[in-house]
Formats: sequence, structure tokens, C-alpha cells
Amino acid sequence: MRVTHIFEAYNKRRYGKPWIHKIVEWPIGKKPSVVEWGTYLGTEAGGIVEIEAESGDVVRLGQKDHHGPDSTAGYYIVRNNRLKSVSAPEAKRHFVKRLNKQIKRDLAVMDQDDQKAFDDITEQVKAKFGEEGVALLDAQSEAIKQELGIC
Repeated sequence: MRVTHIFEAYNKRRYGKPWIHKIVEWPIGKKPSVVEWGTYLGTEAGGIVEIEAESGDVVRLGQKDHHGPDSTAGYYIVRNNRLKSVSAPEAKRHFVKRLNKQIKRDLAVMDQDDQKAFDDITEQVKAKFGEEGVALLDAQSEAIKQELGIC
């Protein structure tokens, strides 16, 4: 979905062009290093920043003050096409939690695929060698699981 944020008019001699990016990777103990940049559509008279993001993504947006301490850069979580402002630690916790959920979903799919492949092999063994072949395959599988510490 397209996520947008409005920026008011600014003095282009003092402030840089507004920016937005989605955080894609956040290494341990560091600032986000891999980001996908959005676009500013407008002029110094005002405009919007926009980016493609899903609900739950962490984005950051801001504007550089070239002559003073008024630069802005905030973290936001995308919720129903809106941006919820959060602190940097909250953004990091949310990013890691969401990443862990995705990893668990991916592992569950892999487990299902692995089980399907094993079931296919079992059927092939059964067709070729009968129940004795299946029993031998099961015994070998158990031995491998014990050797790898998978129970």
C-alpha cells in the first residue's frame, strides 16, 4: 500500500528536501543499514513523501536543517495506511518481533514441505519394497534424528 506524509512549506536555503525510507535490515547494536527509499513529491512550497509499505513495517522520515539544530528524523510504524510515531527502542523491538514472527512462519512452511517430501519418499519405498522397506526407512530416520539431536 502507498503510505504518505504531508510536509508544509520550508525555506530551501535552510532545509533539505524531506525524505522517507522503510527499514529492511537492522543489525544488532547498530542503526538500520538497509533501507528502501521513498520519494518526495513537491517543492519548497510543500508536498508529500510517499513509500510502498505494508501494515507493520517500520519507516523513518525527516528533514535536514542545514543551518541549525532543527533537523527532524522520526521512527514510525505503519498501521492501516497511517503512521504511528514511536521511539527508536520501540521501533527496534517492533522490527525484531515482526522479523521473528516471519522466521517462524517460514520455518513452519519448510517443515510442511519437508514432511510432504518424506511422505512422498515413504510412498515410493512402500511401492517398491513393501512394509519391510518402510520399516527400514523409519528406523534409518530415527537413527538420523538421534544423531542430530532432533527428537
